[in-house]
Amino acid sequence: MQETTDKHPIIPPQAGAPTRGRFIADAQAQLQKWGQKVEELAQTGERLSGDARVMARNELAEMKLRLAAAHKKLELSKSVGHEKWEEAKAGLEAHWNELKALFEKRSNPMEH
Repeated sequence: MQETTDKHPIIPPQAGAPTRGRFIADAQAQLQKWGQKVEELAQTGERLSGDARVMARNELAEMKLRLAAAHKKLELSKSVGHEKWEEAKAGLEAHWNELKALFEKRSNPMEH
């Protein structure tokens, strides 16, 4: 007899697809790396002056807001039942791709 969680049978993951636990762990690790990157960029931004400093602060504030939203979405996805996991994962992946693009675009917001 198969084990169950949330009163649903455990369905083996598709070949090559990360398990729910692995997906969440990987997401948490990446969010931590991005948080560290924001802090590094903030330190660099503080060495700027005038308009460049203001622009850097504004861009970093946006990055921090997006990171906070991603943390919240990830935490909420941990509590969804098995039947809602794929939907939650798809939403998280969409948000994730936007955040990734933001970090790639603004890997050094002081250049903009």
